[in-house]
Amino acid sequence: MSVRHVAGARVLFRGGVPIATSVRGQMETLVALDPAELAVVRRALSLDPAWRFLREPA
Repeated sequence: MSVRHVAGARVLFRGGVPIATSVRGQMETLVALDPAELAVVRRALSLDPAWRFLREPA
């Protein structure tokens, strides 16, 4: 997997595995996600870069 070197490009990982990318506002999922997971992923990719990890529910 490769993400272009663009300011603001993001990769979201779950359990060490990349699950989605966002480059210039275009989101791409890399694994199948149900609608609830997709909403969480969209939110995570739109948040400030300081929010780096998508936590699994306990």
